[in-house]
Amino acid sequence: MTKYKIGGLVENPDLTMFHLTAVEDQPGAAGEVLNAFAEKQVNLEYITETSTNDGLAVMGICVSSAMASRIDAYLAADTGIRRRLNITRIENVSVLGIYGPHFREKPNLAARFCQVLGRTGVNILGLSSSISSICAVIRNNEIGTARRALLEVFELP
Repeated sequence: MTKYKIGGLVENPDLTMFHLTAVEDQPGAAGEVLNAFAEKQVNLEYITETSTNDGLAVMGICVSSAMASRIDAYLAADTGIRRRLNITRIENVSVLGIYGPHFREKPNLAARFCQVLGRTGVNILGLSSSISSICAVIRNNEIGTARRALLEVFELP
């Protein structure tokens, strides 16, 4: 089997994922939520956002598990944002991804990445991409299986 050349792996374990739903999808909504975390000095390890057909925004964020309690405390205290959000918390997750080359030059890399994880039984809890990377949020206990499967298909420099 031909391996796909990539620039490297991204691996960020021991995270907590928060799904923030029912944020009104309007100009500045994502910035308001992200700024609230920035003001509390919480580093977001993963961010994704999209809109529903009903005009709502759905945001997924991951933070270091050590910081998750700060988010819980902030959300419990800030009734303005908390009132507008439905929050789901998923503990014990990791971000695993590949980067390079630019995906617009190799459009099948993202599909291959997701297929490899699926074939090995690794469930993708969140997915984000950029011009040169694709990252999946997966369970911590699946990171070894996922890494081995990816390295069978993708070649590191």
